[in-house]
Amino acid sequence: MATAKSIVYRKRTSKKNLFSNKSEEILSSQDGLECHGRTEFENALALHEEARPERVYEINLHASKLTKIENFEKFTKLRCLDLSCNQIKTVKGLEKNVELQELKLYSNKIKNIQGLNNLRELCSLQLQDNTISKIGDGIQNLKKLKTVRVDCNEILTISVSEIASCSKLTYLNVCSNKLNDIAFINCLPNLEEFYASHNNVAKLPDLGRCKKLQELDLSFNNVSSITGIKGLPLLTIVRLEHNVISKFDVGGTVKSLEQLHVADNKLANVEKLPLQFPSIEVLDISSNKLDNLHALCMDLSQCKMLRELNIFENPCFNHASLDHQSCLKALPNLEVLNSNQVKRPQSSCGKNRPPMRPVSASQMVSRKHLEEQVSAAIHEQNSFESMISSKFDVVYDLLKKLPEKTDEKSAETSTPESKVKGSFLYAGSGTSSQPGTQDSQKSLDSPRSLCESSRPSSRCSNRARIHDAKTFAEQNFDQ
Repeated sequence: MATAKSIVYRKRTSKKNLFSNKSEEILSSQDGLECHGRTEFENALALHEEARPERVYEINLHASKLTKIENFEKFTKLRCLDLSCNQIKTVKGLEKNVELQELKLYSNKIKNIQGLNNLRELCSLQLQDNTISKIGDGIQNLKKLKTVRVDCNEILTISVSEIASCSKLTYLNVCSNKLNDIAFINCLPNLEEFYASHNNVAKLPDLGRCKKLQELDLSFNNVSSITGIKGLPLLTIVRLEHNVISKFDVGGTVKSLEQLHVADNKLANVEKLPLQFPSIEVLDISSNKLDNLHALCMDLSQCKMLRELNIFENPCFNHASLDHQSCLKALPNLEVLNSNQVKRPQSSCGKNRPPMRPVSASQMVSRKHLEEQVSAAIHEQNSFESMISSKFDVVYDLLKKLPEKTDEKSAETSTPESKVKGSFLYAGSGTSSQPGTQDSQKSLDSPRSLCESSRPSSRCSNRARIHDAKTFAEQNFDQ
């Protein structure tokens, strides 16, 4: 099992990818150990520092030059798999990864959606930037899907039967395809965000069944009427830039709408806008056919919530003659005009704050999840710092109790018995003698004692004590 070290893959010229049949060399960046002779399966386990494949929950093979999907059958507990930016043409080999929840296959060469029928726990599927021409029955068994991206493909049509089983879908992106009809989204009652820009949509169908829809993007199409958005109680953001809309005629009131982007259309007036969108806060009507600035300001003066307005590139707009003061007088709550801040926004607490924009449902979830992760990380860091501080205090108290200096031969001093008796032991000898006796005099005059007395001595050695006794005797006793 791999240790807690960062493992780096060293590419060979003959190496294909992580899950090819070729062997690969793994280098530990800390100790330089090269792990030769291991299979790619073992290398994958080492990379994730696991001994068993069923303990691997996430694999990232982004931009690994893969041409096919293989050798994933042993990773039965896999939850997240990233195979994006490769050369994969066919989706197969994932039949046993039944617990997979997130699959990234964007930026490959996939033509058909297949091989996903067993992935019944899949919640997120990313297939953008491929060459897919139809959805088919590829996702009919994926009833837990909440996020699907098939933008930047070649899809011509999407039928209700192809997508109706994904009733829990909340996010769908079909931008940059060749669609001319989006009526299929009426079978998605939980849809919150729908993006279909850069298609060939000419008619906005009645979206009354999408009661939870919050954000709609149909920019860069051929839409001429917006009547289809009536009856959507949660709709917050609508993007319809670069279409052929000539008038606001929703046929009702959309009270929840806060942002409306209709730049590059054919609007000549906005007289119905305040009644149809009473809660509008951000309005972009630039590059249209509005030629009467005074009438425009009078119509928009009924929008009490309006905070940001873009009207440049209209006949009524002129950098030299545009009277900002007249606009601000008619629209006293306006904070941003033509992307320029003209007034500091005031918060309910009386403090200045930057303009706030409504965020989509997925962004709100992501932001909440991120805040929880940051809070958990801060709590873990504080706990770690507290533990380190307590350990340091223990070590510091222990060091304070130790003596500043230690004896050189603390373990070879005289025994307690010898201290009690007050005897002086010769080095390497078990006999004892009292100072001033005959035995003591003989021992002091011996060559061995004279030789040993010249050696370095410590305070507690027998040799030092004998020397001190001899000196004391010479000074205080007569011969």
